[in-house]
Amino acid sequence: MKNVFFLISMAVLLTSCALRKTKEDTEAVTPTKASEVEASQPPTSEVRSTHTPDTRLHDIWALELMNGKQGAALNFNRSEPPIIEIDTRTQRFLGSAGCNRITGRLFFEKDILRFTDVASTRMACPDLEAETEFLNTLQDVTSYTVKDLKLYLSAGDSENVLVFKKID
Repeated sequence: MKNVFFLISMAVLLTSCALRKTKEDTEAVTPTKASEVEASQPPTSEVRSTHTPDTRLHDIWALELMNGKQGAALNFNRSEPPIIEIDTRTQRFLGSAGCNRITGRLFFEKDILRFTDVASTRMACPDLEAETEFLNTLQDVTSYTVKDLKLYLSAGDSENVLVFKKID
């Protein structure tokens, strides 16, 4: 009987220790200033913005310009350009990179915007060169401007590397 009581007591003790949370376990890691977010290191999926999101971002956007190229010069294999839908409430995006579907997370703060944890389907599409350039450029984005129903994305010193128009 003593052994049963001892085993039950130990199980309760171990369970309570495992469930006990410290202050560090429950606090989210969030930057306090835009200057604390380094452009060279994209934030991880655990980092969430504490700032009120720019509601102008929350929309569906179609690519118009990529690294100075537009229209037919973009050379995507589909008749429609890449499209992204930004959801500022969940800090996620999804869309099409031309042939493949894409999804990922967003980090935004003031004029900082980062596309992180980007994932893509891997369909066998002919000539994925433009799509690969689009995905690489999207992941390099560090800032944005919204003006006249257009979303201008910049990467460091390179301004307007991607320009989208609002389609919704």
